[in-house]
Amino acid sequence: MLSSERQYVAILKGVEETYLPLLELSDTPAAIKGKADALFPDWAGLAAFHALSLLPAMEGALVQSLLQQDCFSKYREQFLQYSHYIRTKPDLDSALVTQAVDFFKSKLPPASPLSPLSFPHCLQAPTQRLEQYCEALEELGGISPASDSALSILRHAQRHGEDLRASDLIVGCPVRTPVPVYHRGPLSSSRRGQAETESRFNIYDLQVSILSIG
Repeated sequence: MLSSERQYVAILKGVEETYLPLLELSDTPAAIKGKADALFPDWAGLAAFHALSLLPAMEGALVQSLLQQDCFSKYREQFLQYSHYIRTKPDLDSALVTQAVDFFKSKLPPASPLSPLSFPHCLQAPTQRLEQYCEALEELGGISPASDSALSILRHAQRHGEDLRASDLIVGCPVRTPVPVYHRGPLSSSRRGQAETESRFNIYDLQVSILSIG
């Protein structure tokens, strides 16, 4: 786990040093200029946490023959940054990411799409790393209470972020609102039947919209 943590820190730093400065250039397209928080939410915070806190703690635990699982419990609050990242990370097929891909290609030498630093592949690194932690701790589950406690902390951060993201999607779901039509006097039987049909379709559309999100 220590070796892969060092690799992850290198990815976080590499992305921070390679892509974020390009978003502040004078010729950066207006659509992505200054959009570091939208493209790489909490990236600088994650990089600092892992480089300055978690990695040194894991290295120290190895030297002192301590359980590395204890490091996760120690930084319970810091791991909530992952909840925010999961909630706000951009979709890889979004217009913002597509525009950033084109711009970065124009500014950087060609890179292998399999490189962990390639964009937008690198945007998946935090969620993949969080899952790697969980899988490693699950393998240690039952061996020590520290493993179960650490796993609980990470799964909470993961689920909390996913729940917030799902909630945001529901709140932002466009629901077609029927335009009211006012009539004077009683409705004819044919018009009353048409109104009832329209009402049923509007309710059906709302149900489909909600179910499609879930």
